[in-house]
Amino acid sequence: MRCINFDKEFERFMMAYVKEHGKEYKNYDAIEAAMPDIYALFLDTPANWLGGKKPGEYFEQFDNAKQLVNWMEDYIKQRIPVPDMLMNRISELGKEAEDALMNLLRKERAPREAVMQAMTLLREIESCAAMQRYIDWQAVRVAGQEDEL
Repeated sequence: MRCINFDKEFERFMMAYVKEHGKEYKNYDAIEAAMPDIYALFLDTPANWLGGKKPGEYFEQFDNAKQLVNWMEDYIKQRIPVPDMLMNRISELGKEAEDALMNLLRKERAPREAVMQAMTLLREIESCAAMQRYIDWQAVRVAGQEDEL
């Protein structure tokens, strides 16, 4: 799957928005205060770069947990910020995502960031599957052997 840099697309959206609506704001602080609303508008605006889909709904069309987890790993490998919407979609799948996340934890060459993201998602879906792995990591970390994770 193609890894789209949603952060860059938001930056483009925000710049165009501020250029068009900048006079509505008194100063930079007012624009900064409006950022949550501008981001919400970005998420809810159909985008040509997504084939007319809204950024906030883009990942909703995917139900395959393995595909989504692999996609998350690809984002990390390509050093493109993982979209929150992708992480949210994996989390929404709940227990359906557990096996795919556990498989990522078991990969020998998985990027550390991907492994940590998988662990975070497993906690979010209230999975106990990785409990022993997490305890082992903590023991290694306390022993000062973090490179062995």
